[in-house]
Amino acid sequence: MMLISAVAAIGAIILLIVSMNLKSNSSNNVDFYPLTCQKFTYSDWSACQVDGTQSREIVDRLPANCQGGFPDVVRGCNK
Repeated sequence: MMLISAVAAIGAIILLIVSMNLKSNSSNNVDFYPLTCQKFTYSDWSACQVDGTQSREIVDRLPANCQGGFPDVVRGCNK
């Protein structure tokens, strides 16, 4: 019974060390950002188009290596 407890304790310690190592590696990785991290800089809205929408271009993304986000590039002309 003591042998099983000792093996379980050693296994728990190893899992804790591995988990802490994975968390520190992901926080040091500058290429990892959540999807909501992206901030956009836009051009001005275009004139109303035939389909009743306006569009604009993304001029810049911050941080540059973040992928994702939800850019607002099309809207109805009634805004």
